[in-house]
Amino acid sequence: MKKIWFMFVLVFFAFQGSVFAADIDTATLVNNTAGSGTTVLNIRDGDLETFSVIGVPAPTYRYITITFPSPIDIDSAFMKFGNSNNPTNLIMTMYNAAGAGISGGSQDPMFTQNVAGNKSEQKTFPKIVGVKRIDLYNYSGVPANIYEVKINNAKVPIDPSNFQLVSKTFESAVVSWTNPTDVDLTTVKIYNPGLVHTSTESSFVGVSGRTATINGLAADTNYTFRITALNSFGESIGKTLSFKTDPLPDTTPPNAPNGLSAVPADGNVILNWTISTEVTSYNVKRSTTAGGPYTTIASSVAGSSYNDSAVTNGTTYYYVVTAINAYGESSNSNEVSTTPQAPLPPAPTAPALSGLAGNLQNILTWTASLGATSYDVKRSTTPTGPYTTITSSVYSNVYSTYTDTSVVNGTTYYYVVSASNAGGSSVNSNEVSLKPQAPLEPALNIVIAEEKVKVGQEFTANVELKDVTNIYAEDFTVKYDNTKFDYLGFEAVTGFQIYNQSTDQNGTLRFIIASQGVNYGITGEKTFVKLKLRAKAVGVGKVDALKCRIADIDHEFDLGDPSCGEDTVTVENQDVNRNGEYTLLDLAIDGYYYGQLASNANPAIYTADQAGDEYVNNDDLIFIVKQMLLNTNYAPNL
Repeated sequence: MKKIWFMFVLVFFAFQGSVFAADIDTATLVNNTAGSGTTVLNIRDGDLETFSVIGVPAPTYRYITITFPSPIDIDSAFMKFGNSNNPTNLIMTMYNAAGAGISGGSQDPMFTQNVAGNKSEQKTFPKIVGVKRIDLYNYSGVPANIYEVKINNAKVPIDPSNFQLVSKTFESAVVSWTNPTDVDLTTVKIYNPGLVHTSTESSFVGVSGRTATINGLAADTNYTFRITALNSFGESIGKTLSFKTDPLPDTTPPNAPNGLSAVPADGNVILNWTISTEVTSYNVKRSTTAGGPYTTIASSVAGSSYNDSAVTNGTTYYYVVTAINAYGESSNSNEVSTTPQAPLPPAPTAPALSGLAGNLQNILTWTASLGATSYDVKRSTTPTGPYTTITSSVYSNVYSTYTDTSVVNGTTYYYVVSASNAGGSSVNSNEVSLKPQAPLEPALNIVIAEEKVKVGQEFTANVELKDVTNIYAEDFTVKYDNTKFDYLGFEAVTGFQIYNQSTDQNGTLRFIIASQGVNYGITGEKTFVKLKLRAKAVGVGKVDALKCRIADIDHEFDLGDPSCGEDTVTVENQDVNRNGEYTLLDLAIDGYYYGQLASNANPAIYTADQAGDEYVNNDDLIFIVKQMLLNTNYAPNL
């Protein structure tokens, strides 16, 4: 049997069964003469499981006599008795030295078990003085088994209270109780049936609450312990406490930690992992090679984090963690890698972007961003992106520019720029759109708004420069068809002045013009003078720029013939009677309506207004005569 030992705050006097008071130990125990010779000495052997029988042969009740060397005082008695098949009754009668009954006759203590089975019963009564002999009678009518008899001549202590389990493991238990205070104690006994533990110390006397540790227990085993209180007069009945020890703990090493993560910083790496169960500490291991081999850099780490400060910025480290308990070390956790770095600067602010489209190129310009080390130029063919980075290495600490030559003329491109440094990238700049174009040749154009005019109708031929930049002076010559048009003069345009005397030389005119101030330089397309003309003959007439020279404030340029434009207008009219040609009959009709509104002539059949002034007058008659003379089908009257 496994040895069980106690470590008590108190020290216990421990044994099995009940104990008689010292003066009872010397008493003589005798069967009555009517007995059959049954041995009854074992009723005070301290073993609650052995017994003797008091029979009932007729006609005399059987009894047991206990005598003492000298009279004693008795105030309580204990008895365990019974019959497994019937109720039992026992009476205890006490006598003095003279043989007279002194326990009170009908007040003799009676021990009664009203049902079949055994019973332990304690009787306490007013002290009976001078007891020399005790007779124990069986009044049951059936044999009575007597297991133990205990008679006290002073008060036996009551049981300790609050006997309870404080804690337990697979091999020990801690119990606690409260000592009785109604009598002076000599010791307290805690025992398990079949095991005996003794001690002669009594350091607990006067102390109420106590604890004890019971070691040497078997794992996963049911135990029942009894506690009793003792003094010089006897032992209490006792109280029991049952419990089961814990199973043997798992002796395998713990599982590997999981959830290992690493956060790099300046000169250190912070590791974190998930706490494992049944773990006492952790080992942290490191390598500069993925997969190891690893070196333990910290052992017996109690928590779930570790700060590794023995690192070099810019070096990549690989970490694992293992768990430790009393039974060994786990396998490695997941591996994490990280690279500590010096603090990064903040990301720069976004630049401000502008641009200029050219021939097969777009030129981008932006303001430098504070803290930027480079710029990313991004492009898209749709507004707001998505953008593609076309370069990432543009740098200037003051003013940055980039020329995108991978473009197609006529396609619109959308650009943004972001600034970068070691701390990251800025948000995108504002977006600009650019459309590259082939270079445009400067030109001097003649522009007539009307496509057709009537004979006698006035119209304007605008002289304009196109696709030029900052032109401040012009010298050009135009020729108009003087067989179809009459030149009536020019109309000046604000900001431009003609500085020569323009003389009509058989339909040829020369103009020298200058801008009047910096705000009147011509860029792009601009009309700078207007020629006033009047149609005089039916047909197609032309106004043509023959020569042109222009100048900015640095250079002057001659425009070639292709750059000197022209425009035409068709002059048309109807003869008066609308037969398709001018004859003397047309002159006669207008002569008839001379001095009247042209509308007085029937407009449904006549076009009387030949000069275009709503009246029939000399202008109309002169025009008709001129057209008659030009009509080759009209035979002259010679």
